[in-house]
Parts: sequence; structure tokens; C-alpha cells
Amino acid sequence: MTFELADVREYIVPLFVADDPACLGPDQPIVISRDRFLGTAFFISRNGVALTAGHCVPPPSSIPVGHAFLAVIWDGTRARAQHIQIATVLDSQDVGVLKVAHSPSKYLDVSFSPVHMGEDIVTVGIPLHSVSGIDYEYRCLKGHVTRAAKTLELSCPAPRGMSGSPVLVGGKVVAVMSWNARSESLEDQSEETTEKIGPVTRVTKTVTMAVTNYGQAEPICSLGCSELPFAEGVPFGEFLRRLNQDP
Repeated sequence: MTFELADVREYIVPLFVADDPACLGPDQPIVISRDRFLGTAFFISRNGVALTAGHCVPPPSSIPVGHAFLAVIWDGTRARAQHIQIATVLDSQDVGVLKVAHSPSKYLDVSFSPVHMGEDIVTVGIPLHSVSGIDYEYRCLKGHVTRAAKTLELSCPAPRGMSGSPVLVGGKVVAVMSWNARSESLEDQSEETTEKIGPVTRVTKTVTMAVTNYGQAEPICSLGCSELPFAEGVPFGEFLRRLNQDP
């Protein structure tokens, strides 16, 4: 399978809490607002299994009556809101596994191999900010792994909204974007001014800080051997392989 950036909206989708389509009339539109945008998810199977960041999955008790947890999917012609039927959040990682009412779905291949420092990565997702102000805009960021530990530290930042985006190495998903770490350091440059106001002397010192943002991603290498509640009693990697194998 080849992942085409031109078709990114069919692989990678925004998550919302919005009006439940089942409670609306046939001609009533679903109102999608930015304040209920939760983050990004992406398909990893042909029948709508998807991954996201765990913190993008709302607790069921937080969803108001008449609303639902939805993925907004581009089907090649129009955007459609589809229910999240199952949502499982891992205890040990900020990773959520979803089953979306969307089949067949275009999907990204995954790799459960470990990722190492220095490897080049690509991530594609939907940041909360917009330049055009018209629609949710996809961003493709490139970088490399600056540190490989319990989480992967990336040379590119993770803007708000891109939580849950796929992190790819060699065209295969190896991690899920989770959060952003900010590092500050004092640069050599500084400026000091002295101002005398009557008997009071005020000294103001201005320093320049260097700010670096590192994206933090959850590796999925351990997910392959995990047994999730809906994985029919087999490790998740094998469960996924069976879903995607040719009939």
C-alpha cells in the first residue's frame, strides 16, 4: 500500500464531540465547532480500526446528552461524521485504539519494530491553529528522533491538535504523536538600562531566551504483542494482520 498525501483526509481524520447524527433529522446538519475538536486519529485497518492519543478520547460521562464521539471522514466526495463504536485507552501509554463506523477504510501500514535515535520521521496531522481561517488544515512535518526512551523525542514540534497523529518511518507508522516539550536556555545576549525617577533608580535587565520545542510521541512497538479487549484473544499485531489480509 502506498500512502498518498493527496488523499490524506481519507487516512487521517479529526475527532470531535458533536451532535449525535442518530438524534438529528435527515436534513439537519451536524454542527462542528473548534472548541469541541479533540485531536487527530488515523486508520490502521480496512474496517475502521484507528489509533489516536489516549488523552484525545473523552470519558463517556463527559459527553452531553444528544452528542456523540465522532470522526469526520472525507470519502472522496464529502465529509461525513461517523460514530466511534469502541474506544480503548492503554493503561501504560498515551495511546487510544478506536473502532470507527467506517468500512472499507483506507489505512496506514504499521511497524511494531523499535525506533532508534537519529531515524528520520514524518508526521501528518491537524493542528488547532488555522492560517486560512476557513477549514481544518493538514500539516506535514519532517524531522528525526532526537531521543529514544519510553517516549520518542522528535526534532519537530507537536502543535496543539496534532496529538494522535501518525509518526512514520519509511512509510510505516511507528508511533503516535502525544504532546510537546518546551526547552528554554539563556543566550549570551542581554541588555541593561538604568532609569532615574526622582530619588529612585530603576534598573531593567532584558535577557534573550532560546526556546526549542520537541514533539513527544508514544512508540507502538509494544502494542503488537498486547491483548486488547476486542482483539479476539490474540495479540494486537496478529489481530491487525488478520483484518488486513487479502480475502
